[in-house]
Amino acid sequence: MKNRKKLLRLMTIVVLLFSLKIAAQITPEFDGVVGSYERTLIGSGFSDVTAALQGLIDDVSSQPSGGTIKLSGDVKLTEVYLKSNVHIDIAKGTVIKGTVNQSKPAIFQIGVDSNENINNVKIFCSDCDHTKPNDDINEKFVFDLTEFGMNGQVRAFMLANTTNFWISDAYIIDALTQFNAITLNPYIIQTSTDNSIHKGLRDYQVVSSPLKGDIRYIHGDNQHVGYGVVQVQCGRDVNFVRLSGVGGVTLRLESGSGIQFVGTDNERALGVVKGIKGSDLSLINGFACVMLSPHGRINEDVYVENVKSTSSAFAVVIHTGFFDSELKDDNGDLVDPVKFKKGRFTGPVLVKNAHAIYGTNAYGRLSQEYNFVENSIQTQYPWANLTIAPESDNVRIIPSASAVGYFSIPDSGATPDIVEGEYLAQIDGPISSSGFLPCISTHYNNILYENDKKNVDCTGLSVEDNITENEAFKLYPNPANNSVTIQLPLNSKIAIYDYLGRLVKSNLKTDSNSTQLDVSKLIDGVYVVQVITEKGIKVSKSLILRNN
Repeated sequence: MKNRKKLLRLMTIVVLLFSLKIAAQITPEFDGVVGSYERTLIGSGFSDVTAALQGLIDDVSSQPSGGTIKLSGDVKLTEVYLKSNVHIDIAKGTVIKGTVNQSKPAIFQIGVDSNENINNVKIFCSDCDHTKPNDDINEKFVFDLTEFGMNGQVRAFMLANTTNFWISDAYIIDALTQFNAITLNPYIIQTSTDNSIHKGLRDYQVVSSPLKGDIRYIHGDNQHVGYGVVQVQCGRDVNFVRLSGVGGVTLRLESGSGIQFVGTDNERALGVVKGIKGSDLSLINGFACVMLSPHGRINEDVYVENVKSTSSAFAVVIHTGFFDSELKDDNGDLVDPVKFKKGRFTGPVLVKNAHAIYGTNAYGRLSQEYNFVENSIQTQYPWANLTIAPESDNVRIIPSASAVGYFSIPDSGATPDIVEGEYLAQIDGPISSSGFLPCISTHYNNILYENDKKNVDCTGLSVEDNITENEAFKLYPNPANNSVTIQLPLNSKIAIYDYLGRLVKSNLKTDSNSTQLDVSKLIDGVYVVQVITEKGIKVSKSLILRNN
C-alpha cells in the first residue's frame, strides 16, 4: 500500500510537470494585435448593458487599428455581436448573466449568421493569474447560467465565420443547460429554394468555419451529460489548452448539428475538424474528457496530450462515424445513401498521456458506456439500481470503465473499414489508471475496444493477467543516476518516456529476469519506464534520474 501511494504521488508529479511543459509549448495560433484606443464599461446590479456594450464594439471596430474594451461589474447581456479588431478585457470577478428570452442561444456571437468574416478578436482577462488552479473562480470572470435551468438552451460563446480569435479565462456556472458553453460551428447558407423537401435533400454551401484560434483557461461546472465545455462542429487550426469541467465532456470534437446536412464528400476544405491541438484537459464526474465523434464528416488531424479524468466513464472516447437520425426518412431509411456516408478522421489522430482515476460518479448509457464496465463491478452496481441522471432518463450514474474507449475499430490491430466509418488513432506515451481492477491496466492495457462490450471480465484471467504493478516489475535504485536495474518477466520489452511523453529508449528486449540499463546520457528529470510483456501486458513506473 505504501509503495502504491508513493507511485501515485510520483505519477502526480509527472502529470504536473508534463502539464506545465506541454501547455507552454503549444504555440498560440492567435497573433492579433489592436491599437491603443480604449473604452470602459462598468456594470452594477445586473442591469442590461447589451446596447451599451454593442455601441462600444461598433465604435472600437470603426477605428483604423481597432482597440480594447474594459468590462467589469455585475452585468446582464442578451446577444452581443463581436466585430473585427475588437478585444474585450473582462476583469476577474466580473459576473455575466444572460436573458432567458433571447432569440439566439448564445451571449457572445462571433461571426454567426454573417457573411462578414470576423477577424482579430479576443475576449480575455488581463488580471487573471494562470498559475492558480484552473477551477479557481476568484481568478476568472464568470458566466452565471443558473437562471436558464436544466435543459435550458444557452451558450456563453458561439463562433462561426471567424478567423484569428482568442477566448480565455471564463468560469461557467452551469445548471445542466442543453448546449456546450463554447461551440465552434460552420457558417452555412442554404442554396435550395424548396423548403418543403427533407433537409437532407436540400443544397447547402459552407461559407466558412472558425480558423486559427486559441481557447484557453476555461472551467465549466455542473454540466449537462450530453454537452460540456467546448464542442467543435467545425474548426481548423485551433488550440485548446487547460480546459476543465465537472460533468459532460470537456472537449467534444463532434461534427453534427447543421453540418450534418452537407454531403459527406462536399466542402471538405471548410466543413471539417482539422489541425486541432489540445493539452492539459481534465474532467470530473462526467462522460469523457475528450470525445471524437465524426458523425457524417471526413475530418482530418487531432493531437491531444495530458488528458485526465476522475470518476468519469473514460478519459478519451474515440467513436466511429454514424448517420444522424435527422438524415433519415419516416421509415428510418437514409434519405440519400450517395450523398451521406459514415464519417471518420483521416488523421493522424494522436492521443498521448491519458490518465483515468476510478470512481462511481461517472455518466453513461446502458447500451454504450455501461456495457464496458467490468462484469463484477456491474454485479456490484446493477443498472436497475443506479441513480437516473436528472437531465436524461436514458443516462445513469455509473462506475468508470477505463482510460480509453477506442471504439473506432473493433479490436486491437484491426484494419479500419472506412465504409463503416472506422479509422485509426495512435495511442502513444503513458496511458495509465488508478483505482481500477488490476486487469484493466495489465490485461486490457487501459484501452477498451468495441468488441470488448459486455466482455470485460477480470475473474477468468490468469494470475499473470491480474498481476499488480509492483509484481509485474521492479526498478532500482529510484532515484537513480548512471544506471538502473529492472526486474521483469522474460522476453519483455522496455520503453522509456521523458516527462513530455517523448520516447527516449525503445525496443530493449530482454531474455532474462533482470537487466541493467545505462541512463547516464539522459538528462536529470522524471521519466516513465514502461514494460510490455510477451503477452502484451503493459505496466508503467516512474523513475527519477539524478546524474548530477
